[in-house]
Amino acid sequence: TGYKAGGINTDRINVRFPSIFDAETSESFEVGLKAEFPEESLRVNVALHKTDTDDLQASSFQGTSFLLINAGTAETYGGEIDVWWVPVEDTTLTLAYAYNHGEYKDFSPAPCWIGTPFQTGQPDPGDNGDGTCDRSGGDISSNPENAFTITANQDFRLNDSVSAFAYAEYIWKDSRMTDVNNDPLKRDGAYFNLNLRAGVRFEDPDMQITAWGRNVTDEE
Repeated sequence: TGYKAGGINTDRINVRFPSIFDAETSESFEVGLKAEFPEESLRVNVALHKTDTDDLQASSFQGTSFLLINAGTAETYGGEIDVWWVPVEDTTLTLAYAYNHGEYKDFSPAPCWIGTPFQTGQPDPGDNGDGTCDRSGGDISSNPENAFTITANQDFRLNDSVSAFAYAEYIWKDSRMTDVNNDPLKRDGAYFNLNLRAGVRFEDPDMQITAWGRNVTDEE
């Protein structure tokens, strides 16, 4: 179980929203498995989880100020798998995948779209008619539903006292909503990063020289 204390909005906010926000409480369940297979040089970790949150504290930028209010209920559930494997000597592979569904089950009154109506004239379909909107069923902010990482490391023995390695890491993350008002213009698209490293290790003296690159494909 979890608890986060309530508080007071100190920015200027729409008078239709309460200045005081309540405490947030949550109840979480998780079941998992951690397994090792020494003969196959394999390790596998698996977890399934579910969290129900009442009065989720949701913060949104409203053009001139930040508004923190309570979403009635929020639900998240998903699973994760983590695999570590040495298929042949000096080669290590890893895989990590996470699925995390998150939505506001009950969130009204809530902040309305700002960018889309201003840029396109399209009205917010959740408009309550009083300056607030219904975001029930919307995506929880900053939650990519799918994410995975793959890595590969290869070691090389150059002589009795010198070794080398090459490492690659590929990270992919699903699109995510970046604001609790779920404005379509605030959805950040899926993206990936490719990171590379290579180095030489000297046992005498105890030293390592590494060349590395982050986001080598220059993804934005």
